[in-house]
Amino acid sequence: KHGKLMVSENARFLRHAEGTPFCWLGDTGWLLFQRMTREEALMYVANRQSKGFNVIQCILLQSFADRNAYGDEAFVDHDLTRMCITPGNDPERPEDYDYWDHVDYILDAAADHHMYLAIVPIWGQLVKRGNFTEKAAEQYAAQIAQRFRNRPNIIWVNGGSTQGDMRAEIWETLGATIKTHDPNHLMTFHPFGRTQSSTWFTNSAWLDVHMFTS
Repeated sequence: KHGKLMVSENARFLRHAEGTPFCWLGDTGWLLFQRMTREEALMYVANRQSKGFNVIQCILLQSFADRNAYGDEAFVDHDLTRMCITPGNDPERPEDYDYWDHVDYILDAAADHHMYLAIVPIWGQLVKRGNFTEKAAEQYAAQIAQRFRNRPNIIWVNGGSTQGDMRAEIWETLGATIKTHDPNHLMTFHPFGRTQSSTWFTNSAWLDVHMFTS
C-alpha cells in the first residue's frame, strides 16, 4: 500500500514510493520453493511476519534438476530455456499444478503477510560450472522477468554466494536482461563471503543496491 520499493534520493537508504522508509530485515529460507508444501509455506511466512521479518531470501533455481515438494520439475529435460508449465493452476488437481504455480502460490502467501521475497534467479555454483551459456542466461532471465514483473513483492538478487568476476559475463547478462523486462523491481548481487558487490558492479546499470556478505 506504500508503493514500490526504491532507492532514496541521496542513494543511501531504501524507501517506498510514497516516502515511507524501508528497513530490509530478511530471513534466509533459501529452498522455500523446493522444500515446502503449501501448508508449510503458509506456516513459515506467518511465523516470520510475527517475528518482525519483512523479507525472505530464497532461490528460484538451485540445481538444473530442481523439483518442488510435490515432485514437479522446473524445466523440461533440465533445459533452462524450457519452463515446465501445465495448463491451469488448481492446487487440488496435481496434473494442473506445476513448479511455477507453486512459486506463484508462495508469492501470494508472502504478499498476504506483507512480506517481500528476495529471489536469487540461479545459484552461483551452477554458473561456475561453466555449462550455462550467455544465450541460455538471456532466455532464462527474460522468461522469469516477464512472468513475475507485475508482482508487488519481489526483490531480485543476482549472483548467489559467488564472486562477480567468476563468469562475469553471465551475471551481467542476467542482470541486464531481467532489468530490461522488469524495470519495476530493485536488484542487488549476493556475493561470496567477505566480499561485496561494489568490487565488480559499481558501473552496472542493472544494480540498484550493493550487498556485503560478512
